[in-house]
Amino acid sequence: HCKPVAKEGYLAKTVAVCFEDDSIRVIHASLNGETLSVIDKKILSYEQFDSYLREEKTKEFVAVCDFKETYHDVITVPVVKMKYLEKVIESEIRKTASVKNFSFIYTPVGERIIDNKKVTDVVYYAVNNEEVQDIANRFYNNGKILKALYPVVHAVASLFGSAGAGI
Repeated sequence: HCKPVAKEGYLAKTVAVCFEDDSIRVIHASLNGETLSVIDKKILSYEQFDSYLREEKTKEFVAVCDFKETYHDVITVPVVKMKYLEKVIESEIRKTASVKNFSFIYTPVGERIIDNKKVTDVVYYAVNNEEVQDIANRFYNNGKILKALYPVVHAVASLFGSAGAGI
């Protein structure tokens, strides 16, 4: 149920890694124009993954994860300048999430008027930084670079053209 995140010009040749409940899928792919070609694929156990990273010559990876602890919702925030929007959203997430150390992505989905005030509706998706750090460390500790880490839901959304930057 994991798909590599592919955008034209983004993947020339890459390795996409998908962390699932009981296994890790590794997909070697190349992008030529709008054609994504799978060169190789593997399914590894979590125990095999560090050994794979040590032996693999590729230095940079893109990863997708089905995070165990997630927070997501549609929230309504006041209309603010884009440079302040992230801080406003972060503040709103802190009010409802049980974890205080998190990373998040968001997408404004529209503006409307409530009580004669313009507001913005925003979809957000947040994950515990501890889980993000554990994944990033697996790459770093084996001399690799994790270029992007996407939640599964975000990777699927990118197939429909609505996704932006990863976590």
